[in-house]
Amino acid sequence: EIYTLSLHDALPISIVNIAVACLETEGVASISGFSGDAVSGKIKKDFTKSVGVKINGNSVNISLNIIVKREFVIPEVCINVQKNVREKVEVMTGLKVNAVNIEVEKIQ
Repeated sequence: EIYTLSLHDALPISIVNIAVACLETEGVASISGFSGDAVSGKIKKDFTKSVGVKINGNSVNISLNIIVKREFVIPEVCINVQKNVREKVEVMTGLKVNAVNIEVEKIQ
């Protein structure tokens, strides 16, 4: 089942934008459960279970389950994902990102 997300959807923060920031990070093979095209906004339902967003007032906590490419150093990839996601979400929403929690589900 494929969902198409648009800017008019009632998402507090676009999961697609978080996915793009994550997938742009060197060393990330994929987001767990991801299937589809994050840029176009067409994603499979399982994917949304791998991205968590909790908003508390003017701040947000984000959780991601990722798959890391084998040839990369996992802690470095996670730090870079945190930085990219934090920057993109803060610029796009004006919310302060308190945490970007990463769980490496597997290495590919």
